[in-house]
Amino acid sequence: GLHGELRGCDLCPAAFHLRCIGMAEEDATAWGIWACPHHSCSTCGRKAAAAGGLLFRCAVCPQAFCEDHLPAEALIMGENERFQALGAAHPKQGCYLLCKTACVKKSDKLGFGCGEASAS
Repeated sequence: GLHGELRGCDLCPAAFHLRCIGMAEEDATAWGIWACPHHSCSTCGRKAAAAGGLLFRCAVCPQAFCEDHLPAEALIMGENERFQALGAAHPKQGCYLLCKTACVKKSDKLGFGCGEASAS
């Protein structure tokens, strides 16, 4: 599995390995509010407000997409049971998905609930 330092988002319950988001350790401890990659489209950079009010966030990796850039192979989950189990409310501006086959497989391997999505 992946090891290393994690950086938690200041706006949602997501946390990512620094190397997965391309962040240096010294940047991870800098002061200020940090919004994780789930808060803007990975393709065009638009935030939810500029993208029709909704971003599709991968439940496994740091990718998020506006509707215009939603991958054809994405499996829509809807809510993220893992975050809800941590006490987080489902964001009005977010819908969770598994963005690619590798994320579906990783989700199955880690035992994450996949909502309506399935690896079959």
